[in-house]
Amino acid sequence: MEARTLRRWPSVRRVNPPAHKMRVFSICSAVPIFYLCITVLLSFLPISVCCAEGNFWTQSQYTKTLNLGGAAAHFEIDITATPSVKAGQESINYDLYLSKAENDLLSSLRAYLHAGGGETSNHELEILYLGPVDDDTIHYEVNVPVRYVVDEKNVKFVIHGATVHQSEPFPRSIQQSERQLLLWKGDVMPRTAYVTKEASVIVHTSDSIMNVTAPVKTTKSQNKITFGPYQDLAVYNGKSAAIPQGSVHYLYSKPVITYVDYDRQVQISHWGDNLATEDHIWVRNDGPKLKGHFNRAQNMLNLYSSPLSERMSQILSLPIMLPADSKDVYFVDAVGNVSTSRLAATPSVAGSLRRLELTPRFPILGGWNYTFTVGWNQPMSTNGRARVNPLKPWRIRVAVPFLLSPKAVAVDEATLRIVLPEGARDIDITLPFSVDSLTEEIFPTYLDTIGRPTFVLKRTKCTFRESKMVYIEYTLPWLAHMRKVFAVSIAALTIYFVSALLRKQSKL
Repeated sequence: MEARTLRRWPSVRRVNPPAHKMRVFSICSAVPIFYLCITVLLSFLPISVCCAEGNFWTQSQYTKTLNLGGAAAHFEIDITATPSVKAGQESINYDLYLSKAENDLLSSLRAYLHAGGGETSNHELEILYLGPVDDDTIHYEVNVPVRYVVDEKNVKFVIHGATVHQSEPFPRSIQQSERQLLLWKGDVMPRTAYVTKEASVIVHTSDSIMNVTAPVKTTKSQNKITFGPYQDLAVYNGKSAAIPQGSVHYLYSKPVITYVDYDRQVQISHWGDNLATEDHIWVRNDGPKLKGHFNRAQNMLNLYSSPLSERMSQILSLPIMLPADSKDVYFVDAVGNVSTSRLAATPSVAGSLRRLELTPRFPILGGWNYTFTVGWNQPMSTNGRARVNPLKPWRIRVAVPFLLSPKAVAVDEATLRIVLPEGARDIDITLPFSVDSLTEEIFPTYLDTIGRPTFVLKRTKCTFRESKMVYIEYTLPWLAHMRKVFAVSIAALTIYFVSALLRKQSKL
């Protein structure tokens, strides 16, 4: 491979500890032991005290809304605050706190500014991971450019986040056709670094709420729980009292689906103008486990007599949305072709998706697993998937979706392999989010001479929010296009001359 570059656009990036704290330790190595002890004691001060210096906000409203589902949940924090901007400042930082339990399950975190009009109304902000405040709190920092808020008295921005496996089945095992209940536990009071005039925590569920437990004021309205509101909420720091914890026990009428392993391989072929995609998916039902044995006859009977309770905790089908121009679609499992599935016809409306209803050979109950493979071909030259730069005729840019996942599904580990044509060089990858690892390897196929450059992207804890395009740009000169032709021609000529030589030798 020749020179290549990699651009990453992570929504959250990690930074080293504050520089002033690092300097303190370097100086103390040369001072008496007394000052060293003082420095050690100071190091136990909450990190928020150090980081909040110069980042003062007057916060008037803080509302955190959680939308609970099955394996994936989503939350939104609406904040209204007034910054204190100093002269010459280019940006002002907002300190964001999450509980450690929530942070451990965090899939994505993004911040958007809603200030003024025009381009600033949905301006995405950078979020920095700073580390723990204490044993139960994680510190993030939202970077807000001053040019967007200098004339604003009340700045409004929103934090979008997604978590996986935040709710767990309770009870953990049920009888066949018994209803499925999930339990959520978490903060029922905002965890904020600023004095807040009014704050609340709201929990939404898609089905009925059975029970709510919390040591604070609680209001229930159908499928909505409001904890608070709280007036003049105090600052949380390392010395504050523990945040009150609560729980919501609710009914969930859909199976709790988890993609334990999502392995996607995309092969790019310019000879056939083809983008070949193949997904290997390991599915697990993370709902309550089956108590006792599965009764097939009872299952068939319940599907007619009480279908809602029977379908509630069982995966009977998996909806997979394919590109509209997908063709040569196949879907197989360990046994063979899954003939019980249904594939919709090619949609007539441009930009629509093509639905594949994959029906497993047996219902997948709580704790059960199922693996299958889905593959399809699609042309590269349509819908802007592959574009050629007119100024650089041999420069090609291809868009590849990272994954395809339903909204309520959690993906524990996702892998994307992009197999480029043989001879591709000067490769540039643009990512829509951060990844855990990005490696390069060689993927040899038939008629290859040096193998195809392949890039492997891996990311854990994904949701449907990661169903975005990965852009890969590379140079493929005309000699690379003719490599296979030359290889086949040389091989054919070699065989011809060797056979002719052997025939001549046999006559002698």
